[in-house]
Amino acid sequence: MTFEERYALNKYTGDLYQKINYAIRKNSNETYLEYAKNIENAMEKFELKENIKVYRDTQKKYYELLGVGDTFEVNMFFSISTNKSIAEEFSEVDMSDDGIIFEIDVSINTKCIYIGKKFYFK
Repeated sequence: MTFEERYALNKYTGDLYQKINYAIRKNSNETYLEYAKNIENAMEKFELKENIKVYRDTQKKYYELLGVGDTFEVNMFFSISTNKSIAEEFSEVDMSDDGIIFEIDVSINTKCIYIGKKFYFK
């Protein structure tokens, strides 16, 4: 992984994840789009060895129309965990009664990267 890729991942896992994702969705802000490009370059170098199950906490209001088994796409990076209890902890802290946990099946072909105890994928 290059310095630029590590730097971008560090920024994303720090305090810039919202700004980077906003830049991706709106195709704005060259600095944040450059971070996104470097993160994607790092993802290209990572190979998922097997299908995995991961968990994501979020607010219900964003996904109220989805049902169990539905598929959806997002134009941003998703921070997820292989540990359900970690996602539950974030849900309790961040969302109180409005939190939900997604259980996501990630296939071998998914573009992603493992960082510490978390995966980030787009």
